[in-house]
Amino acid sequence: MKVSKDKIVSVVFILLSIAILVLTQQVRILPNLAEPGPRLFPQIAAIGMILCGIGMFFSKDPESDGGTIYLTKEGWKRFAVVIAVMAAYILGLTFLGFLIATPLAMLGFIAVLRSGKPVSKIASVVIALAVTGILYFVFVKLFVIPLPMGRLF
Repeated sequence: MKVSKDKIVSVVFILLSIAILVLTQQVRILPNLAEPGPRLFPQIAAIGMILCGIGMFFSKDPESDGGTIYLTKEGWKRFAVVIAVMAAYILGLTFLGFLIATPLAMLGFIAVLRSGKPVSKIASVVIALAVTGILYFVFVKLFVIPLPMGRLF
């Protein structure tokens, strides 16, 4: 019996998600912070990823019925660019801080994930700034979780 790539990827995805869920237990919660605290979002994301992995595992294999493969050569290129933008965002958070790195990363993600469709530059900037503002408000004001300020500033 041949095991499809989707099944292997889904099992790896589930295992990585479980590892993330376990690692969230190491996130420190400051004594003055009440729950939900900084663990909540990563835990919700990890549970969502586990559910997606399970769904992928039990979904019909597109290769078995002559269907299309999920990632074409162009898809893999876009995936690599998304990973590169994510790596740049992590570095940006470290050196530039949340308020500068996040809108730049959002612009990068919008450019990569627009699927060849034209997206207004003004709309992209507005979306990037709005998402950054909303995330800042939620984490800093509602959850009282400090966001990275960056080493350069």
